[in-house]
Amino acid sequence: MADTIIIRAASHDDIPVLAARIAEHQDFHRTLEPDWPAGADIADEYLAYLQAECVEYAGRIFVADDGSTIAGFVCVVTDKHGSPDDPRRHAFVHDLFVADEYRRRGIARRLMDAAETFARSNGVTEMRLAVLEHNSDARRCYAALDFRDYARVLKKAL
Repeated sequence: MADTIIIRAASHDDIPVLAARIAEHQDFHRTLEPDWPAGADIADEYLAYLQAECVEYAGRIFVADDGSTIAGFVCVVTDKHGSPDDPRRHAFVHDLFVADEYRRRGIARRLMDAAETFARSNGVTEMRLAVLEHNSDARRCYAALDFRDYARVLKKAL
C-alpha cells in the first residue's frame, strides 16, 4: 500500500537500487524508442549524470522507500535557465519512475509532490519536464498533475 511508502531524499546507501531502477526505467523507454541503449549499459553513467546535475543545479533525488526496497524515484533540479529567448529560472524534472509492481498507488504523485515542495523551497515558481510522445501513461499522469504542453521536440531519422 502507498501509505507504507516513505518519500525521502536518496542517500549513498540507495545507489545500487537506484542504478537498478534507472536500468528498468531505460528498458521501459526502449519499448517506446528501440534505438535507445539498454538500461544495464547506461545505468551507472546516468546515475552519475543525475548526481552531477543535482550538484550543479541545486537538485535532489527523492526515493519512494517501502522499508525493504526503493519503489521509485524522481530527480529534480531547481536552478535551470532556458535559452536567451526563454531565460526564466525553472525547476526541471529529469526522471520520474515507479516500478511496475508499485504503480497505480499514488506513488508518482507523492514523488512529484516532494519535487514540487523542494522546488518551491528553493524559490522556484515553475517546473518543467520532458516526456516521450508515446508514453501515454506518463502523459496522463502529468496532465493529472496540472502540467500542460509547452514545447514539442520532433525528430527525423537521417
